[in-house]
Amino acid sequence: MKKVLVVSALLYAVPFLAFADVLDTSKGIGKVIALLTGLVNALIPLLVGAALVAFFWGLVLYIFKDAGEGGGPGKKLMIWSLVALFVMVSVWGIIRLAQESLGITGSETVPVPRVPTTSN
Repeated sequence: MKKVLVVSALLYAVPFLAFADVLDTSKGIGKVIALLTGLVNALIPLLVGAALVAFFWGLVLYIFKDAGEGGGPGKKLMIWSLVALFVMVSVWGIIRLAQESLGITGSETVPVPRVPTTSN
């Protein structure tokens, strides 16, 4: 029942999204997109910090509790937090490399492509 309500609400919202002015950040969906962008930008350092804390917590568990041959949950936590850190920093680096290669700093506006017309 909940799935039907969620799908119905989303389908009801589609026409409003189609007629929204996406480029205007002072109203409508543009404001929501700007809000979500700000939220994601605020969460990135928190996620990197959480992965770093998880690594050090796994290190503490490994040293004080799981110093056996298998390593236990401390070793698994360290491995997965390193994987998470690697993925986050790699994506960050790839995006920065693409920005530098394409000459995009994030402050420019990209012109909308238009079909050339001839005026006689």
